[in-house]
Amino acid sequence: MGDANSNPPPHYHHTQNVVHIPLSDPGKIQDPNVRRLLSRRPGYLEDTSWWNLCRTSYIGGKPWFDDGNLPAHVLEMRTNSSMHKGVRQDNLIPVPGGNVKSAGAPMFETRNEYDMRVSQGFRLNLTREIVEPLSGLLEQHPSHVNLPSVSGLEDFNKQADIARTESLESMLNTASEWAGVLGIYYVWVDNTLTAEQLDESLSAAGVEPNKQGQIPASLAPESQPYARLVDPGNVLDGFHDEAGKLVEVLMAEYRHNGKQLGHGSATELFYRYVTREFWQVWQLQRTAKGKMKAVLIEEGVNHIGQIPLIPIMAWDTPGEPWRGRAIVEDAVLTDRALAGLASSLLFSLENDSDSQTLAIGDLTGFDGPDDPKLHMAMAQVTETLRSRIGMLHKGLSVEVLNKNSGQKDQMLETYKDIMTLQLRMVGLADKVDDPSAESGIARLRRHQILNALLGTMAEARAQAHRDALTSATLWLGGDADAIERGTVIAPKKFGTRSLPDLMLFHRELRDGAAPPEWQKKILWEMWQQAFGDKPEEWMAQSQQELDAWQPPEQPGDVLRDMSGALEGE
Repeated sequence: MGDANSNPPPHYHHTQNVVHIPLSDPGKIQDPNVRRLLSRRPGYLEDTSWWNLCRTSYIGGKPWFDDGNLPAHVLEMRTNSSMHKGVRQDNLIPVPGGNVKSAGAPMFETRNEYDMRVSQGFRLNLTREIVEPLSGLLEQHPSHVNLPSVSGLEDFNKQADIARTESLESMLNTASEWAGVLGIYYVWVDNTLTAEQLDESLSAAGVEPNKQGQIPASLAPESQPYARLVDPGNVLDGFHDEAGKLVEVLMAEYRHNGKQLGHGSATELFYRYVTREFWQVWQLQRTAKGKMKAVLIEEGVNHIGQIPLIPIMAWDTPGEPWRGRAIVEDAVLTDRALAGLASSLLFSLENDSDSQTLAIGDLTGFDGPDDPKLHMAMAQVTETLRSRIGMLHKGLSVEVLNKNSGQKDQMLETYKDIMTLQLRMVGLADKVDDPSAESGIARLRRHQILNALLGTMAEARAQAHRDALTSATLWLGGDADAIERGTVIAPKKFGTRSLPDLMLFHRELRDGAAPPEWQKKILWEMWQQAFGDKPEEWMAQSQQELDAWQPPEQPGDVLRDMSGALEGE
């Protein structure tokens, strides 16, 4: 369905061209082709805005801060103090309703203050903490594939991308990872020949159409299927039948225009419109009078009779075929709120800023910003903060500058507790600080949650694998019915011993909670399930600890609980 060489390059991890389309009201445009290219399905703008937040939350780093995820501070002032005296009104970050400067009214921090705070901000990436362990475990447990005898299908399964360097399973693992972040991702299965090349090849071979008037593309000697990943933001509009299958779809894609570097942009935006009968590639251009026109670049017959755009979703949402439910739906909002909180408090503590203190502090009981008691309280919290800031999941809480500085330790735990709770909700965290606080039943329950998540993701990956093989089979001239449910079988069990589990149980065993034979057995089983290969240095160190082990006077029952969990999986 187009020149393979003009399509985007093979997908690379964590990179994707997301098209931002110039929108206008299609109803005011006379040209029906322009109206079609500018049409957007209901909810498209809302979905792309949400996907951009999820995407930058997962990628993290500077892009997350550049997207304006840290809100501006509102400075709560009892009186109109001199802190903004002489500050130009247009230097303040805009407030809904305007910047009112009457006594006691809230004002936003200045642009310089905001920029400085953002430049010094930090964020612990909760979104990645959730997705990467799940994606890593899923990748370690591939689907079992039983390919039918269709010529060329095995090559496609092993080398699916246009460069013939990446397997279909590997591409689907990447799609699954991003489906966990965004809720949905796509695989597009196309043919390597242009419409003109395909027609010429078939004509030269003397191939006649079948009863349906179609000519299998596979009869062209040079024809072969390939797959590429498609970001959901590039799927602009479409229509599904009652069975949930696409009837038509409009996609955006970038193509190389042949220009060399230094001679203008080397990529241009194109629109691909596909139905079950035909496909077209269009481009929007401006006329001499500034009006927009649609230019048909190429078109051809859809030789496979279906639209090979295959969605992969961890969880689908009934009635919403364009938007699945992401694993990190709530975590994205949680870690944005926590990062905003951490940024506010850290900036106040590090810079001893009066205005920021007023923004987040409770000044009741203090004589004002210059009160030595206030600065002493800030110094105490700063010292505690700096001792914790490098530790995983340690951070700040909303009441850190409360006048009751004796509560600071409890407050500093709030940030960590919220993150840990979010991780525990998807089965990825444990109370590693207190091994005795959770029973074997609770651990087993956490592993069941994790296995359920992985099972759902694995089945979604397997279904997308079957659908991609079906499209490839049609491109190869085979029978689509050759791809059955048993062609791709999702794994049922997963090694869910996460690194926190290894740390937890290693500590329990080291503290003498079980006899040596149980220690070695469980450590070995956990490592194999989590990582696969035998770690020689780590096991040697563990063996030294085992050799030095002495039984406690009253052995705990941790291993009795744990043995039941292992046998129950």
